[in-house]
Amino acid sequence: MNVRIAKAGFTLVEVALSLLVLSVGLLAVMGLLPDGLRANKRAIDDTAAAMFAEEVINGYKAMADITAWDNIRDIVVEPRSPDMWVNASGQRVERSGEWRTVTYRPQTISGQGSTDFAMRYRLFVDEYPGQGDHRAYIRLDVLAGEFGPEDDFVRFYSELYNSNP
Repeated sequence: MNVRIAKAGFTLVEVALSLLVLSVGLLAVMGLLPDGLRANKRAIDDTAAAMFAEEVINGYKAMADITAWDNIRDIVVEPRSPDMWVNASGQRVERSGEWRTVTYRPQTISGQGSTDFAMRYRLFVDEYPGQGDHRAYIRLDVLAGEFGPEDDFVRFYSELYNSNP
């Protein structure tokens, strides 16, 4: 009597093929990691730029309401939260075609904050040609980082209206 005993299990070839498929899948997932980190950094930079732009543009609009229209180009904005935004030129944001640097320094319990990130900005303020003393624009270019190329900036734009012409 010839009895065949069934053998259960995997062959060495099957194990090798399954490891090959698993390693190719893991390599593909690991290849996406740097792109995800870059996208996360860009999102953080864009959020910081939007926070800074909101503070500067709204501060500029508030100062324009109490300043004579002839002097709107010369307004200097003091950040509302100077304990967080530390500007190398004395915590003031003013009109300039040059890149200026500002850093974000969150406060800690001990009061000793370290620089979290830095950005550069250019602020342009001018009246529209042919509009007389009725309308002007604010353009704020914000660039993430203290150093590096100056062609990857985020632009914010708003308008000023003379309520007392």
